[in-house]
Amino acid sequence: MFERPVRQGGLSLTSPRFSHTFAAFREPGYRILWPASVLASTGRFMQTILLAWFVLERTDSPWQVALVGFFAWAPLLGLGVLGGALADALDRRRLWRATVTVSMLTSAALTTLLLGHWIEVWHVFVGALVSGAADALGMPSRRSLLHDIVGGERVTNAVALDNMGMNLSGIVGPALAGLLITVSGVSGGYVAATAIYIVSLILSQALRLKVGARTTSRAPKLGDVARGLRYVAGHRALLATMAITVVMNLTVTPYRQMVPVVARDVLNVAPGLMGLITSAHGVGALVGSLVVASSPGIRYHGRVYMGGSALALGSLLAFSFSRSYALSVAVVLVAGFGNAGFNTMQMSLAMLLPKDGMRGIALGAVSLGVGGGPVGMLLTGAVATAIGTTGAIGINAGYGLVAVLLVGLLAPSLRRSSVPGAKL
Repeated sequence: MFERPVRQGGLSLTSPRFSHTFAAFREPGYRILWPASVLASTGRFMQTILLAWFVLERTDSPWQVALVGFFAWAPLLGLGVLGGALADALDRRRLWRATVTVSMLTSAALTTLLLGHWIEVWHVFVGALVSGAADALGMPSRRSLLHDIVGGERVTNAVALDNMGMNLSGIVGPALAGLLITVSGVSGGYVAATAIYIVSLILSQALRLKVGARTTSRAPKLGDVARGLRYVAGHRALLATMAITVVMNLTVTPYRQMVPVVARDVLNVAPGLMGLITSAHGVGALVGSLVVASSPGIRYHGRVYMGGSALALGSLLAFSFSRSYALSVAVVLVAGFGNAGFNTMQMSLAMLLPKDGMRGIALGAVSLGVGGGPVGMLLTGAVATAIGTTGAIGINAGYGLVAVLLVGLLAPSLRRSSVPGAKL
């Protein structure tokens, strides 16, 4: 009868700003991949907190807690590049689904051990290793699917929204794990994590790609890995991207594994409040990802990449000196905001810089850089045992800041425009 007037501006779904922020969701495939990925990531974040708390309570050892993170991330050192080669050779959808299935089955096995009171610390290490191997093999495929679905023009928006989803899972996963530890113990938390993986798998079955996207497979060759690594080594901007990835995973990634130790022994808070510290990182990262997704026409991805890295490291330096719960939550939130710039631009650069046919291996090389995380966890665990956990986090933040600044000075190509077609 009467037409309702169209709203101008504000939060209207048709406003230009809203339309750009969520542009990737125009693709049906992205509307399936995004929630399936968020659910799988939520399960992984829950496992990180649940296993770390179980080992801390069982052993009272920061070193053993660090080992949980080491086994979870160590597979990236060897399998990240292999996963990239597989992503360039096989059907990415099937490969990603297979790796999520392995993670779900591992979660189910640990749930059974917990409910039966048969679990030992070595079971935790094996479970973390298997789940980490699946994630390492599947990560390049899942991220390559972003480009397959939205194309190069909207890939930064797709990555920002994907990163926003990962950060949302980084809020919900730890908070839910901490709550469930308090209410029903680690075993109750694992029942929920396994159920979340199952829902993710069900959603992933509905994923379809656009006509023209590659779904065929060929046999991967060992030479694909060597060829890809030579390509990355000869591309200065990609090499600098990988260098900062290594630095950030050596220095920033380990702190999240040590949050249970800081919460219990330094801030003297219960598991529920411990989970909120890690969730604060996710809140900051969620806001940062939304800012990036809402920023059209980003040309200097490398500058945002380095700036976000420096902000995250500076915030962790402040966290290492904090003895106040409220202040710790605040600086972790800022660290998450900076880390959003690092994570979003890391993946955007890995997809925008390489030529066609090398995108999977470039993402695999970045995954190899992410493999610096387990090495950092071992070093952090050793230093934490010797001088204390907050001292180890402070040392990491300090040398990380210096390293990022050096890479920025020595690799001017990373500071130049990285839009498709720009000279690098």
